[in-house]
Amino acid sequence: MSKIIVDIVSPYGGREGGIENIIYAWTKYLDNNIFDLRIMHMTPGIAYLKGYPKAYYLNSDNIDVTPSYCASGYNLMLDQYGDPDICIATNTPVMSAVCDQVRKYRNTKMKVFSWVHNEIWRYAQCGQGGINEMLMADAHLVLNSSMEQELKDANAKAIVYNIGNPILNDIPTTSDCPCHNKLVFVGRLSEEKRLDLVLEAMYKAKSTWMLDIIGNGPIEEDVRKWINLLGLQKQTNMLGWKDNPLSYMTNAEFMISTSDYEGFMLTGAEALAMGIPVISTPTQGVKEYLKDSVNGYFINFNDANQLARLLDDIAFMRKQIPSKIICQKSVEHFSKENYFRSVEEILKKELR
Repeated sequence: MSKIIVDIVSPYGGREGGIENIIYAWTKYLDNNIFDLRIMHMTPGIAYLKGYPKAYYLNSDNIDVTPSYCASGYNLMLDQYGDPDICIATNTPVMSAVCDQVRKYRNTKMKVFSWVHNEIWRYAQCGQGGINEMLMADAHLVLNSSMEQELKDANAKAIVYNIGNPILNDIPTTSDCPCHNKLVFVGRLSEEKRLDLVLEAMYKAKSTWMLDIIGNGPIEEDVRKWINLLGLQKQTNMLGWKDNPLSYMTNAEFMISTSDYEGFMLTGAEALAMGIPVISTPTQGVKEYLKDSVNGYFINFNDANQLARLLDDIAFMRKQIPSKIICQKSVEHFSKENYFRSVEEILKKELR
């Protein structure tokens, strides 16, 4: 029996980050006895795939990555490597339209899936397509129930699978006695992560909290300036980018996120798998697994005062620290074994 050929098609070359980690995981864990997985980038950038033999890219100086460029480029790649059974259009909604256009031009029967990693309306704001482009796909892989509902509202008959993201890293053993009043932030240091709110809350809180910051990004120097301005040098530790941040989180009491938006926030699910509760703004992705006062706490967007009060309530034992066992059980269904078993069944089902 021939293998099912699956293409993951992206307009951009890969770098370091969440999407790249998930695509790399597909190359490792999708059953290669059943599936022949190819990764197709329309611009250079495959180092993150660590030598995967079926990773391809267009070696072009064209920096204007338009839909027509992607369509012609993917068509050329298929001329060389052959048509797939399934095409998964990722990174932006417009790639679903691109893959549909290539399918029609080649008169092939390949199934097209959309697979974007953030709230759909945000792509439309950036001119990267939206719901209409995604609906050109036959089926949709989404990260949270909000994305699922948005597609269903646009087309009640849309075939949507809410697969979330898998917990990929080996889960290290955490301390039974974590450091009292210690937070950890993990992520890209960029404006939408709103790390300024965490620092402001630490400054305003009556209790003293420590913060480890794991990650790098465009506002790294701004973060250092905020720390100095607020006099938090002795309470913060900037650790930089770590390939496996979990081993640096083992003695944290809470993981903290004050993001404006998150598609899923895999690091939050990983923290819970370690038994570390999460404090977060109610972004759509986090709401898939965080239950207020059960395995962590929600805080309002853009509200450092509320976060400061919550930190004091925890420090002065007016609020409980959620149970390690409850945290771990809350994300068991996101294990990589369960995730890839589900993905494989979905792909096979849509080809029947």
